[in-house]
Amino acid sequence: MNSKNKILYLDNSKLQCFFYLFLIINIFLSINSGIYHIQLFEITDNYLNNFFALVNIYRFSIIFVITFLSIFLVFFLKSKIDQESKFFISYLIVQFIVLLIYERDKRILDVHSPQIYDSIAYLFASMSSLLIFNLVNPEIKKKFIKYFFFFLIFFFIIFSSFFLKELYIESLTNINNDYLYSSSTLKPAGNHFGQPNPRVTGLSRIVLILFILFVTLTIYKDKINKFYLFLFAIFGFICCFNIWALQSRGSIFGVIFFGLIFLVFFKINFLKKIFIFLFLFLLPVITYEQIYKKELYKIREIIKNNASSFVDQSNQSNWQKFIIKQNTWENVEATKRLILPDVVDVKLNEYSSGRLKIWENCFKILIEHKYFFGFGPQADRYLITKYLKNDLHASWGNNASNAFLYSLLSAGIIGMLFVLYIYIQSIKLLYFFAFRIKVFDGSQVLPITFFSILSFILFRSLFENSFLVFGIDFFLFIISYFYLKISLKKS
Repeated sequence: MNSKNKILYLDNSKLQCFFYLFLIINIFLSINSGIYHIQLFEITDNYLNNFFALVNIYRFSIIFVITFLSIFLVFFLKSKIDQESKFFISYLIVQFIVLLIYERDKRILDVHSPQIYDSIAYLFASMSSLLIFNLVNPEIKKKFIKYFFFFLIFFFIIFSSFFLKELYIESLTNINNDYLYSSSTLKPAGNHFGQPNPRVTGLSRIVLILFILFVTLTIYKDKINKFYLFLFAIFGFICCFNIWALQSRGSIFGVIFFGLIFLVFFKINFLKKIFIFLFLFLLPVITYEQIYKKELYKIREIIKNNASSFVDQSNQSNWQKFIIKQNTWENVEATKRLILPDVVDVKLNEYSSGRLKIWENCFKILIEHKYFFGFGPQADRYLITKYLKNDLHASWGNNASNAFLYSLLSAGIIGMLFVLYIYIQSIKLLYFFAFRIKVFDGSQVLPITFFSILSFILFRSLFENSFLVFGIDFFLFIISYFYLKISLKKS
């Protein structure tokens, strides 16, 4: 290749990289959008609300445009699709077919669930994302993933900072809650910017990803100013502190799981390893329990004693009413965790947030109603609502809480086999990096970070639907998998 052609190639590769980045970022930002944004749209006098409403319509509509564009480009450019993507896309196609075959109860769909259009959009978004990753030239794919990951980190920092600020402000008056888990700020019924609130579990998972990155940067980032390494360590400390404050069991187990990876695989000086473990994994928890909570009690007492400055003097019970209002959601959540029909072992179900009973009920649905070929995307929420709730007004909050169970309910036995293949390939990939390539012997931040993220996502999928549903877990899974796979080939 002469110098002129080389320059042209580099320019084209840059252009291609940014073009596909634009597409994948748009797909990512479409998470949690729905047809309701179009159905409920109306022009009001509030220009800011109008703006967000139009943005949300764009977020939902762009999914279909990008899907058809990506399909066209695959055929036009005759792009090769890797084996794992083929299996994943096949899993999505099975869901699409059964979604069209089986008729769902419109009484449930009209009020309580994502519409059929939403389910199709989620399938299209997942498929187009996989196609885009396969469309990117192999020579620039690692760079493409790196840029997209940096965008995700930037988004995660802004997103988590905004909601954590709101949660901590609320905690000052929520006298019955020492943690942020049951905060009314993130109750499902609420919204921000025309969007449903994120769940505490989702927020804590984002913070966990940041924690993994900052810990890895603290240990392995060579040739960098010591001040920045100290800064990374402080950010890691703050992340772990917030994970403990949020009290999401999945993310706490994630910290423990990552801690085991850190202790077993990270190749650094023993004393340094112990110091980092104490500072980044244990000290944040101790700080929260022994220092922050005591200061929180003092601040709450000050607010309570000065309540007369912002409540009606003629009615001294206003403060109590205010406190009751703040703690309503907490009480509801606490009650939901304890009320479990036909519970054999309350303690086990309580510790698992009712998952044992949910898994039992999902198997019951599969056997009694013979949904062996699946019932389409988000079938778990639909089927649980239809068959286990005697009331059509029941919440859609329940889900299978297990990736294999979800794949069975949504895509049947065939779909679960596709998913099983993806799992096996992912575990093989992790094995090679841990024991053959020994990536932890080096000093590369991203391979280690992606190894840890992929391990966590697979672990999380045992207790959540995780990457099998279009969302943040899905993107974390595919970028980690593709990056490690490319790195393995080059190794």
